[in-house]
Amino acid sequence: MNVTKFFGFFILQCVAFLFLKVWLLNGEVFGSAALQAGVYYFIIAVVTIALFRRFGIITYIESVFALIFYTLGTLFFDLVITTNYTGMSLFSNLTYWWGFLAMILAAMFFHKKRHVYLRKELHAHHHGHGHDAAAAHKSHGDHHQPPHGQHGPGKTH
Repeated sequence: MNVTKFFGFFILQCVAFLFLKVWLLNGEVFGSAALQAGVYYFIIAVVTIALFRRFGIITYIESVFALIFYTLGTLFFDLVITTNYTGMSLFSNLTYWWGFLAMILAAMFFHKKRHVYLRKELHAHHHGHGHDAAAAHKSHGDHHQPPHGQHGPGKTH
């Protein structure tokens, strides 16, 4: 993860969440507070996962650092910028605070799932695991050849 990507994604997230908060936390949109909160959490999770995917392979320490920075940075951004559009009542809205939990859980769940998968794949590739002859034949398009020692029906070489 490089610094430009880290801060660029942070600004992108703040702007995306600004529009989301003005739209969904500034008044009634759907006629149902539960539906509106659910849409808010879902979009928060999707945006967070999309941004964290762009970081590539990062360690848990980097993930925790990013989440702490993004959470505190978003709070500051909301205090300075977002409240100009929503008012200070934004901070008394429970959906706002639960949104941070949605962001953290989405990032940690996705990071764990992706991290474990990529590490297993990297380990298998590095140590040569998972490359048996049948899989190698299938991956190279030789799936029509019989396994070694079998020459087809009725042949006895």
